[in-house]
Amino acid sequence: MSEHTRHLRSALFVDFDNIYLGLSQGGAGGEDEFARNPARWLRWLERELEYQGPGWEAVAGRRRILVRRCYLNPQTFHRARPFFIRAGFEVVDTPALTAQGKTSADVQMALDVVDTLNHTTRFDEFIVLSGDADFTPVLRRLREHDRYTAVLATGPTAAAYRSVCDLVIDEERFVEEALGITGEELASARAAAAIDGASPELLTRIGERARDLAAMTGGIQPVHLPAIYKEFREFSEGENWLGFYSLRAMTEAVVDVTEGLTLVGEDPWWVGLVEPAAGAEGEEPGAAGSDAPGDVGLSEAERPALEEFVRDLVGRTERPLSLATMAHLMLDEFGDDLRAFQWRGAGSFKGFLERLDIEPIRISEADTGYIFDPERHADPAEAEEEDWFGERWPDLARFAESIHELTDTPYLSPEQYAVVLSEMAAEINECGFHMTRTSKAVRDRCYGRGIMVPRAAVSFLLKGLSYSGYPLHEAGPHSVEELGRAVADNTLTLCQRAQMEPNEEQEEEIRKWILGGLEGEGPEEVGSAGTSGAV
Repeated sequence: MSEHTRHLRSALFVDFDNIYLGLSQGGAGGEDEFARNPARWLRWLERELEYQGPGWEAVAGRRRILVRRCYLNPQTFHRARPFFIRAGFEVVDTPALTAQGKTSADVQMALDVVDTLNHTTRFDEFIVLSGDADFTPVLRRLREHDRYTAVLATGPTAAAYRSVCDLVIDEERFVEEALGITGEELASARAAAAIDGASPELLTRIGERARDLAAMTGGIQPVHLPAIYKEFREFSEGENWLGFYSLRAMTEAVVDVTEGLTLVGEDPWWVGLVEPAAGAEGEEPGAAGSDAPGDVGLSEAERPALEEFVRDLVGRTERPLSLATMAHLMLDEFGDDLRAFQWRGAGSFKGFLERLDIEPIRISEADTGYIFDPERHADPAEAEEEDWFGERWPDLARFAESIHELTDTPYLSPEQYAVVLSEMAAEINECGFHMTRTSKAVRDRCYGRGIMVPRAAVSFLLKGLSYSGYPLHEAGPHSVEELGRAVADNTLTLCQRAQMEPNEEQEEEIRKWILGGLEGEGPEEVGSAGTSGAV
């Protein structure tokens, strides 16, 4: 790309039938919005979709889709044709050529993509909206010509297809951001109904407790929130998260009524502090925003004792200390006045420590927050995460890891699968199924059970169930065992698609992996170490 290029030159190829049917069958929704409002998601592709290819610094946020080509079956989807024409697309009709309804869209698209390589305009990027693995050779050809590729694939896609793309556009992100389909209507209704069951006074008390802990540690991971909430009798006596029905919805309500708290991130998310603005009216000297160690509101007489206390304590411990533990010990030693004005203007306990001279003691970048002596302790952020699965099921874990690498089936222990499947069944039975809403809700339910399962892992399982024909949309009840057997069956199908034909022993191992936790064959506790959830 020329250094004088002011925008990214892109060519877009849309397999309409594939995407429309994928959105419809997979339960993500948005197929009608995709068909009737292409201008909307086209703007999203141009303005919001990231680009990390060659020369990305020069073109960030300045994509121009110069070629817009849509391939559709006019016999089935003729109603969508005028909307794409109005959005500036060249619509290529690809009618059914066989009695089974097979069209020539994939072949026509592949030929056009290769022809576009020789266009007088050198396109920097090719965007392909299709989950058809037949395009794998085409994407390889684009890579050989040093072109950047982005693919939107709805439904299950072959690992080889994804591996030759520079960017795989997440289906749920496309539905939520590009199509504007969030599936949050039910959650909003629940939140409104919960107001009567959870008074602002109770939420404020919970929030103040959470704020104190967040100030000590710099933030609270969602797996630790239930323990905080259980300190309050009103919460422990209920069974529906004070009427909000999910950890995330209740936490949002707590944050809304608590000054100084905020939700950070999406997946994963956590509770953090709103940092005071530098120079704000009424701000104490040494407030957050300054990097100078001397800016903490401490007298010269206080500082040496604090620094020596930290160095001596951490230098004697056998393992790193959590920031929460260190904060409690310092408050016991020096008094509660130490955290006045948001830890003497530092904004958080972590910020307070960072402005002290405590060499050689260091603060880890691990999410949970630790302080350690690098001469005696390993940095928790650099230490390998405990393989909880591998320790308890060593042979099964090795087998599961190989299946995960082959099919992307989430690498979770049998006990973790039991939690995910049980929360999935509960959510679908209580609220019905909508891909976007259900994947979020199940993730948050798992957080409430003490394990951090990524939303992508939940989505993978839900999509597999949906595309394999399991009736997620039908009224329940759906049993945990039914869902588990369907997940195991889909995993076997994915193995076959990846050209691995499991023998009887391997099939038994797969079912033991997915269903073993439901049958009580392993350790009873799931454990917070089961947070990896690699996907």
